[in-house]
Amino acid sequence: MRAWGQTPICHEGGRSPCGVSFIPDFKELVVARPRRFDLPHTIYHVLSRGNERQAIFQNDADHQKFLELLRFFPHRFGIDVLSYVLMGNHYHLILKNGEGKLSQGMQWLGTSYTSYFNWKWGRSGHLFQGRFKSFIVDEESYLRQLILYVMAIEPVPSIGPPVTGLECPSDDRVLVRISYDESSESPSLIISM
Repeated sequence: MRAWGQTPICHEGGRSPCGVSFIPDFKELVVARPRRFDLPHTIYHVLSRGNERQAIFQNDADHQKFLELLRFFPHRFGIDVLSYVLMGNHYHLILKNGEGKLSQGMQWLGTSYTSYFNWKWGRSGHLFQGRFKSFIVDEESYLRQLILYVMAIEPVPSIGPPVTGLECPSDDRVLVRISYDESSESPSLIISM
């Protein structure tokens, strides 16, 4: 009788010395985590948090290094950074995945920043808690709520103010201009880069 997840293998002309042997049938095994979809030309809300909720940014130089790495996204991975907020122990990014390389880009960002952070602060090991989380932004109403959420994040006194890419039009960190078309009955969000 065949056991679950195993395929019979025959030895020496179809029989093994003690009957039928088995090897795992990998087609039937359950995958440990769901596959991540990198859909091109899709907007994503991406976030990641420090391991054990520890700080991932210790000072302004850390913020600047993270933003410096983000500036590589459009040219290296075809990912546009629409907006961001960097908190003490986590970050939120709103990204447009142009070429479908979101996982590759986020892996590079996490590895590069962790290497920098560990070198600078004399530590080793993981900086981030697990894989980054990503959510597809498939509706304008969700995008509007998400941007308002990112803009409204309050500073935590022990961590300091958040660094955000949506502070004011004169700020050089602004990557997206947001306005509302109030001429229609239902105001719509206008995003320009």
